[in-house]
Amino acid sequence: MCLPRQLGCGAVLPLDHLRHILAEAEYLGGQVKRLSREQFLKDETAKRAFARSIEVIGEAVKQLPDDIRTKYPKAEGGRALIKRPNALQSRLAEAPRLNSGRI
Repeated sequence: MCLPRQLGCGAVLPLDHLRHILAEAEYLGGQVKRLSREQFLKDETAKRAFARSIEVIGEAVKQLPDDIRTKYPKAEGGRALIKRPNALQSRLAEAPRLNSGRI
């Protein structure tokens, strides 16, 4: 019988979820550097990719143990956008232009 979070058991460890969150955040950070706000808003594929990455992050956050989510409550902040998929697009469209012209 496998115990939860036991290595080799098929269970995903919290560290795996944190790595997944980091990978998605790094992807988003890299894309932000290459796209201007205008390019992003015109690029349906980029918008969908960003929304999907944020969904992935939200799902990974939900899988973290309560003790981690309690210790780092700011990680819960993105879940509001995930619950309302159109909220992300609305927020990006209404966001003020940054000095650099990036997203």
